[in-house]
Amino acid sequence: MRHILAILVVCLLFANSSQFLQKLFCSGSHEKWIPCKSDCIQDTCKYVGRPVSCLEVIPCSPGCICEIGFARKNESAPCKPVLECLFYDKELDRVLTGAAAHGIQPTTQLGLRVN
Repeated sequence: MRHILAILVVCLLFANSSQFLQKLFCSGSHEKWIPCKSDCIQDTCKYVGRPVSCLEVIPCSPGCICEIGFARKNESAPCKPVLECLFYDKELDRVLTGAAAHGIQPTTQLGLRVN
C-alpha cells in the first residue's frame, strides 16, 4: 500500500511540477519558475532598458526569474517594480542631478516627470 501511495504522490508532483517547483523554489513575491534559465535572462535593475548581448543560449539551468514588470536590485534581492530601479541606478541619478542643477526637467521613457 505504501508503494502505491508513493507512486501516486510522485505522479501528482509531476502532473503539477511547474506549480510545485514554483512554490518550492520561487518563494519570493513576483517570481516565477522557468525550466531553462540562461545567462541571457537578466532580471536585475542593471539591465532594465538596456540590450543584453548574448550569444550563448545553451547551457541553461532551471531557476526563478522576476515576472514581467519587475526586477531585482541585485541577483540576491527580491523582485520589485521596475520603476523602483530608477532609485538604484547611480549613473542615472548622477545624470538627473546634473540636469536638475541646470534647470532641465528630465522625464523617463514612460513619460513620468522625475523630480
